[in-house]
Amino acid sequence: MNTSNTESAPKIDFPTALVGEWTPFPVKSPLGIFGYRISQAQRLLDWPAPYDLEKEPDQERRRIKDGILQLRQPFATLGLFWGVVALEHFGRDLIHQLSEDHFIRRDFLEFQNWKPKQIEHEFRSLSSKSWNTNFFQLVDFEPIPKEEISHVEDLVLLRNAIAHYGALVPAKKRNKFKYWNVKIGQPINPPASFVRTELNYISHLGQKIHEDTRRIVFRRIIEKMGCGWSRNPSPDILRLIELFCFFGFSEQARGPVGLPPKDPNSLDLLKEDFPELLEQAEASNQDVLHRLRSRCIDRLVAEFGD
Repeated sequence: MNTSNTESAPKIDFPTALVGEWTPFPVKSPLGIFGYRISQAQRLLDWPAPYDLEKEPDQERRRIKDGILQLRQPFATLGLFWGVVALEHFGRDLIHQLSEDHFIRRDFLEFQNWKPKQIEHEFRSLSSKSWNTNFFQLVDFEPIPKEEISHVEDLVLLRNAIAHYGALVPAKKRNKFKYWNVKIGQPINPPASFVRTELNYISHLGQKIHEDTRRIVFRRIIEKMGCGWSRNPSPDILRLIELFCFFGFSEQARGPVGLPPKDPNSLDLLKEDFPELLEQAEASNQDVLHRLRSRCIDRLVAEFGD
């Protein structure tokens, strides 16, 4: 058989499925914590029946169904409560994080006048008026649009009723609701579909606050840096890119992802393989970080010029 043509043909890449994804949302970041809390609230709505009810006798099946129905209300209301609390904490955590960065404190001078205790006090709960006033004072924008104020404030009223009144709206809150018509004395018992919609609303609002804050921070800093900043980005720019969770970008990897355990004995590998795997994983990490930073800088250039 003549194999000369086959031997000279270029090799075909062997297909490799995706094995990992580098996520830029560490749980310790305000946005990461916020996303985690929203996901936990969503999970409450997916509580399943413990097993196949059709296999149970009629009486037992009715008893289990009654129990599930009784749990559905507190789970749904708790999911709504967690969502509102997640947004409250996100605003506070974001301002805390910004206030601790020396680069931001240098360019946003108002942060220098705020102490951690003042941040805790001013952002202890979600108030549209207070948030808009304080965010505008610190980072020059109002996070709650005027057309959303009634919606957000009603969510806060529901959160308070769930927390302090056993999910019953007290009579003194009768005229407080502006967005929904909520019946006084009737249990707050929304269907899961409604809570999911509101959790999505809360999630999008939090992400928009994060995005608007990022845009304002980088605009002011880049304007002071002047032309050419993107050709050799400063360490401060790179640190702020990480602070803002790489702008939500993610990168896929088809090789080693993350660092292996420090103890080679915990792996089903030969010890002589461990240094090579460690080197590959570190190279993969650095490559992913480089790509993420490049995408963020490209976006900043598109928004503010180079």
